[in-house]
Amino acid sequence: MKAPRQLGLLLLVTLFSAFLLSCEDDDVDKLAKAQKCLNSADSASDAESCKQHLSGLDSQQANIIRCSLEMMIGGISTTTFINAFKELEDNEAAEKELFLIAALTQSTVDQAATSFSACKKSNVESLVYIAGLSQVGTNLALGAGLNLSDPNFPTQAQVDEIITDCQASPSTCGASVIVDNLETISAGYCSGAKKDDDVCQEIEQSLGSGDANTILTNFLNNLNDTSS
Repeated sequence: MKAPRQLGLLLLVTLFSAFLLSCEDDDVDKLAKAQKCLNSADSASDAESCKQHLSGLDSQQANIIRCSLEMMIGGISTTTFINAFKELEDNEAAEKELFLIAALTQSTVDQAATSFSACKKSNVESLVYIAGLSQVGTNLALGAGLNLSDPNFPTQAQVDEIITDCQASPSTCGASVIVDNLETISAGYCSGAKKDDDVCQEIEQSLGSGDANTILTNFLNNLNDTSS
């Protein structure tokens, strides 16, 4: 016959195991509700309401969903992604990579930062890449004072204005934040099989060329290089 102390310990272990299983089931249920909510979300307000299902969760799956929700809150939809990368494929302008980056602009600088933070925590390089470029585009476009409500955004004139204004005043366009984005993308997405992508090459050619203002100026020069 087991001693009372041993029986007490066994009961404690059993109860703790049952508690863990209950917590895991609860987490799975929350993730399922968050994913379902994301799948049906049509607006920033819809996405905002979906975040309640992720309260208290910090797993990779939760952060992947959170990343998508934050991007949607910032105004980035599936249509935005499709149009942005179609722009990269179809655009014959010298600055076609900058068209892609500008097309991923979010509603505010703060929201772009929140999205980038959430996507970094997902540890999915492609999501970090997209969110990083989105934060770069947001800082550039808003730093240049562009009208994001323009249905044709970004136009050639607007991209030219980004280059002119942000080279003239890199700090106004968030140079230090942008360099952090570029370094994160370089260390992750651009360090593997994607290192020969056009955007990755522009990033690598710019980093290490001086302080944040100089790096941003060189990055914009590289994006605007008509010889590439």
